[in-house]
Amino acid sequence: MLKFLSHKMTCFFIRKNVIEQSEEETYDYCFEILLSTLLNLFSIIIIAVCTQTYLSSFLFIVIFMIMRSLSGGYHADTHFRCFLILLFVYSGLILSIKFLPNIFFISLIFNFISLILYPILAPVEHYNNPMDKIKKRKLKVKSILASLIIICASNVMVFFNPTEIIGFTMAYTNFVVVISCLFSLFKNKLLHNKA
Repeated sequence: MLKFLSHKMTCFFIRKNVIEQSEEETYDYCFEILLSTLLNLFSIIIIAVCTQTYLSSFLFIVIFMIMRSLSGGYHADTHFRCFLILLFVYSGLILSIKFLPNIFFISLIFNFISLILYPILAPVEHYNNPMDKIKKRKLKVKSILASLIIICASNVMVFFNPTEIIGFTMAYTNFVVVISCLFSLFKNKLLHNKA
């Protein structure tokens, strides 16, 4: 479906002479990524409105995007799988906020695991996009620093009742991204072993 829509968009812009025919594949791919991202965002916004979790949803999106851009992580094979995984992870946050009786200790556990795993795992290279040593080192430093800032802010916030949910959201999202890095490493090893 996304491939079909993205190709229709590309064809429209080719007919309008906005883009050249030779760039068709590139624009097909770019529009497909754009549509996938918009679908993911709109789904989160709809759930946020229905559950009235605006701030947690906003923090989830921002932290998720920042940490994924710095540390990498698991990439699903299709946009639909990516969509399902994101909905599953985001729903886990919303359900935890609504139903877990004590998010204080869970936040501390998530932060402790993130503190240990980020320096070991991040950044994870995608097998189609290897990094040179300098870029990898810069991303490692940035991902560790960003994670430390999130962990410190989260630890402070979970100690105070009015901001406990914000602290939990930060800890949960940071934890989810580092677990995504772990899954990505396993996937890369499997693909390397097959090759």
